[in-house]
Amino acid sequence: MNKYKTTDPRRYEPFEQVQDIAVKDQVPPPAELPLPEQVEFQLANATWYEEEFRAAMKEIAAVFNDAKTCEEICEHYEIDNSSGKWSKELRAEVFNLDLRTNQVVRTKFGPPKGFPRALEKMSQGKNLRDLNRVTFEFEDPLLMALCFEVLNHKYNIHGLKNKYLQETFKEPPNLHMNLDIKDGWLCEVQMLFRDILLIKKELHKFYDVNRADGPFVVAGKLFKSLEDPGEQQRDEDSKYRSGLQSGGEDSLLSILRAKDLKTREITQEKDAEIESLQSRIREITEEKDAEIARLKSILSSTTPPPPPK
Repeated sequence: MNKYKTTDPRRYEPFEQVQDIAVKDQVPPPAELPLPEQVEFQLANATWYEEEFRAAMKEIAAVFNDAKTCEEICEHYEIDNSSGKWSKELRAEVFNLDLRTNQVVRTKFGPPKGFPRALEKMSQGKNLRDLNRVTFEFEDPLLMALCFEVLNHKYNIHGLKNKYLQETFKEPPNLHMNLDIKDGWLCEVQMLFRDILLIKKELHKFYDVNRADGPFVVAGKLFKSLEDPGEQQRDEDSKYRSGLQSGGEDSLLSILRAKDLKTREITQEKDAEIESLQSRIREITEEKDAEIARLKSILSSTTPPPPPK
């Protein structure tokens, strides 16, 4: 986080002023329905809001990426800039998100939540506020703060948590909020910096290992090598990797290292289980081969009966 705080403190200041907002419950399903049907009711509801939600979030991203100045964005959404708070360069050279496209923000929408996971959450008394969800990826703290200002101006925001203000990072930092897209229906919006999003993706692999039901679930390759891109790597990936290798003081990286150590221990245990299973498979295969060889030997030594006359 020091990168974003110290590179240009003037661009970080508005972002630091984003304060938490109280949470609100999701529009409830009919109480008379049994729990499984309540879950199905909420999942069905989400499909009716998804198209409008996606269109609205994509429109905001498009305005940011097409704009030439921050003032242009403020004018488009009627954001008060009389104090000059947003009168700063839109595309700051020190905070390039994507050198290829010159975009300042990217969006990624979450897939529909499955019935088992939704049922699990509701059975625990949790609200399903994340049935429609999007992640905004920024690199510039000023623009992330301005995007929040736009959302707060257009929608009623509930349950905002500025996790970047944690004194000690116990979870990946982000701006996490729910907005009322229409009729009180809440959708989830997360805003992350590019490097934080990359780290979060790596941490999710450790989460998958911890939740694995058996050795074969994590027997495959978890991490892509630099020589094998698999999926298109971003231009700035090398900066992220060099930052990890430099061993900075950021406590989030300390969490990553601790998670990595835990994962190595779990992986060693899984490897031992896999080796044991493979050894047993070899033993069974050898026994079967020996039995087949024995039967072939018996058949070859047996004189067949003469053909009928």
